[in-house]
Amino acid sequence: MVKTLRISDENHKDMLKVQGEIQAKSGEFTSMDDVISELVRNFRKRK
Repeated sequence: MVKTLRISDENHKDMLKVQGEIQAKSGEFTSMDDVISELVRNFRKRK
């Protein structure tokens, strides 16, 4: 099952930046699911 999120262009650009950072660290392909998981993990750490 594929779910679609509707986000603004600005948010999409920010997610692409995070995706690039993760890929640079790992050297492997990173899906948007991985990006969202990373963002959620970082959000939980801050709270």
